Amino acid sequence: MENASKALIMAGSMLVSLIVLSLLVMMFNNISGVKRADAESTATLQASEFNKPYLAYERNLYGSELFSLANLVQDYNKNRIKNDDGYKDIDLKIKFSRNFDAEYFKQNKTGYTQDEFLTEINRLDVDLNGVKGVGGYANAMITITPDTSDKSFKVKVKNIANMTMSTVMSQYNISASTYNTVVLDNADYKKYNEYKGLPERIKSAKFKCEDFIYDKKTGRIEKIVFSLIGE
Repeated sequence: MENASKALIMAGSMLVSLIVLSLLVMMFNNISGVKRADAESTATLQASEFNKPYLAYERNLYGSELFSLANLVQDYNKNRIKNDDGYKDIDLKIKFSRNFDAEYFKQNKTGYTQDEFLTEINRLDVDLNGVKGVGGYANAMITITPDTSDKSFKVKVKNIANMTMSTVMSQYNISASTYNTVVLDNADYKKYNEYKGLPERIKSAKFKCEDFIYDKKTGRIEKIVFSLIGE
């Protein structure tokens, strides 16, 4: 009888221990679940905040807006490498299904990256305007000698380009024939006139928003794709 009582007590103790252990496991799982949910909620909020400035561009854009987006992406990628935050770069692709120009922004169906796009814009600007007023087609000199004098004048291409033919002829006392030979046939003048309107064309061109792709783990934007809309 006494042994039976002891056995019951032991069994009861074990049952209580199992119940307590089960409760502890449930509490641990609940706490872990809450922490996990909090972590997921925090990660979602962080991804949302991260994506916000880029999502402002999730629409068809003008070239001037695309230029701003390319700068934004480039700055993030540079800072990410510097800070080594463990996240991926953002990959911006800008597709040209045809030549926008014979020299600049040629057909590129796979897409210019943000760095390539900005480099091309900078190359055009340097070719046109040089750096700090030096170099480029705009700053090339045209030598003009009046028809009635031996004294020559050196004039920047951009200054001549902003004057009418009659103004140049009158100011420098040259004939239409001299104007055609000295000004219109000048190689730098031709190039300047050919490309001076291109920056504005790029700014006003329209680009279609093709895709915003997100990292499956972090929820952050990892790739953005735009393509040139036909003019």
